[in-house]
Amino acid sequence: MKQMGTSILVTCLSDAVGAHLAEEMSSLLGLFYASCKDIVEYDLFDSKAILKNCGLRYLKQREKSALKSVSQYEGAVIYVDYQLFKSGSVAFKNVHPCIYLRLPKQKLEKNDALNKIAFETRDKYLLEKSDLCVEIEGGGKKALDKVLREMKEKL
Repeated sequence: MKQMGTSILVTCLSDAVGAHLAEEMSSLLGLFYASCKDIVEYDLFDSKAILKNCGLRYLKQREKSALKSVSQYEGAVIYVDYQLFKSGSVAFKNVHPCIYLRLPKQKLEKNDALNKIAFETRDKYLLEKSDLCVEIEGGGKKALDKVLREMKEKL
């Protein structure tokens, strides 16, 4: 097991479920909540203009810089979607525990279509990179209780 840090990284193939549970978890644990997607969007402000005027390489560099900044947060539950988790894997290598909230493929929503199509590949990647995988069926209180229980038992 890796050295435990002062923050918890949470990822899920359903942004709605993962972000909701991460935010609820932060509230119950008395920690701050941070959404990588929101922070990157805020930091980049107008990513379309950056892409148009500066190019993809510069946009990705700025994104990685924002993720590195988030990875240094202390006392936080940090939610990161699959795309940002993968592109920011170097930045997040020292944030532990990393918890993968694993939903069955059939529970992914329409707005998670890409994750549904590439489920096996993405699921395998998150299983390999996370410190703890918690099998959940949705984003309710039952799931949150299971996540907290497994954290206590396994970490």
